[in-house]
Amino acid sequence: MKDQYTELRDWFAEHTGFLLILTRTMAKLDKAPLVAEPWMGFSEFREPRDYAFFTYALWYLESKTELDQFVLTDIVEQVTEQLAASGIGLDWENYQHRLSMVRALKKAQGAGRASPYRRRGVGLGPRHA
Repeated sequence: MKDQYTELRDWFAEHTGFLLILTRTMAKLDKAPLVAEPWMGFSEFREPRDYAFFTYALWYLESKTELDQFVLTDIVEQVTEQLAASGIGLDWENYQHRLSMVRALKKAQGAGRASPYRRRGVGLGPRHA
């Protein structure tokens, strides 16, 4: 595939609109919409920061098994460290920042990725109290 990369990349770009991404370990066809449609995204999310926190929550939870338990402080510290390493400051005293994290964790929990909250009885919303 490496030998035909340029030809394949150009063909996919011209005929399908897909971007061909090739690395040493994988080949991927990627198509991003030119215009965001109303049905795209999560209706619960209000800020781009919500999506960033959701992504970081999934990243954090990826290393956990279904039986692993963690406290909220663990994920907050990891997210803070990752953002700081990227040069992005975060103020957990800012209500909007905390609210974005809550929305992201609720979404992750709804996707079944944050089940430790349910097992420990520490819900993120009224239905988990």
